[in-house]
Amino acid sequence: YTDFLLVHAQGFLGPAQVNHMFVNNGDGTFAKVDSGASPVTTGFAPFTCANWADYDRDGDLDLFIGSGPADGSLAEDYIYKNLLKETGTANFERLTGFPFVDEKRDGQVYNWIDYDNDGDLDVCVTNYWGGLDNGLPNELWRNDNGEYVKITEGNLVTDDGYSLANVWGDFDNDGDVDVYITNDSGLPNRYYTNNGDGTFTALAEGDLVDKNPDVGSYGASAGDYDNDGDLDLVVGNGAFLAYPGTPNFLFRNDNNNNNGWVNLKCVGVETNKAATGTEIWAKATINGNSYWQYRSASSSNSFNGQNDLRIHFGFGNATNIDSLKIVWLSGNVDVYTNVAINKFYTAVEGEDLTEINVTSVESENNILPAEFSLEQNYPNPFNPSTTIKFTIPETANVKLSIYNMLGEKVSELINSQLSAGIY
Repeated sequence: YTDFLLVHAQGFLGPAQVNHMFVNNGDGTFAKVDSGASPVTTGFAPFTCANWADYDRDGDLDLFIGSGPADGSLAEDYIYKNLLKETGTANFERLTGFPFVDEKRDGQVYNWIDYDNDGDLDVCVTNYWGGLDNGLPNELWRNDNGEYVKITEGNLVTDDGYSLANVWGDFDNDGDVDVYITNDSGLPNRYYTNNGDGTFTALAEGDLVDKNPDVGSYGASAGDYDNDGDLDLVVGNGAFLAYPGTPNFLFRNDNNNNNGWVNLKCVGVETNKAATGTEIWAKATINGNSYWQYRSASSSNSFNGQNDLRIHFGFGNATNIDSLKIVWLSGNVDVYTNVAINKFYTAVEGEDLTEINVTSVESENNILPAEFSLEQNYPNPFNPSTTIKFTIPETANVKLSIYNMLGEKVSELINSQLSAGIY
């Protein structure tokens, strides 16, 4: 079951409070961890963004709280190791002694990714002001078999800015993760393409990075909202109420490079249902090189937000996925081989992959129907796709699911509000 942590940024949000942690009882209720009962719920600091990741890959989620003072000074962030595997009890100790831990910064968001596809987890941290005129550069630490090396060259770690979110995803579907970074104070947002050799190229112009002195961007989220096989991006603007009335940005990715992809929804059984904390590894041969890519199912990977819970991989010119390995937080491991690309899948813990074939919901015309109706799908039986027609006479919350012949739900196609119409 998924637990809940609420962090409080001292100096930003009224009177000082400790962080609040709630443990899921598994029956729809939560037990609050008392103040002082855990290092995480002890003391005051500008706790800003809590990001969970199993950085040491021991099977439990560790905690990274970006705690930048945002007052011109620098400080260490609050990073905690989960002792569940070592002691059998989910408690925490604050980490020290690691270069990326002891670094003083104006830290905001932590993301653990394998940007160089070498099989271990690297870390990116966004920095805010730090007392510099144009803000503090961001950080990227490369993991070399447990030794963390701070990257000091390249635009990604030398561009200054009042940075908040760093959002990672394979936006060009070429087999490595790129990154989008938001900036406050009218500074341009940044987009960096992964070159596949450990370096990044900054996008010089275009809507993604245009400077707008009237906009302060904070959260950003990546997800394939139009289900066309590439990652789109939404950016929340109006940081800290300094830019009232500023509209958000929605960037639709019209990628036409024909690179392969897979979109995967993970559903836990022994693991929490959202599969939070699950590791997903995919091995494919791209440009003649066979290597593993890494993703994690995370509910905290942006500034005060998160990406689509579905897992997205890009596969370049690969013809299939040689091996897909899902390491569930429960410790269970599912392995699938020879997986077809350019498809949507659901992976239920302990079961076979299920392909999802419905990709969009379209309004047929502007005629308003007189009643609710759901027509027989066609063709039926179907493989690999079918069309389902329905009508609603008024705006309503619509939920449409597919079940197999055993009465088991295979996929939830729609669960959202739709306007009156024929679909």
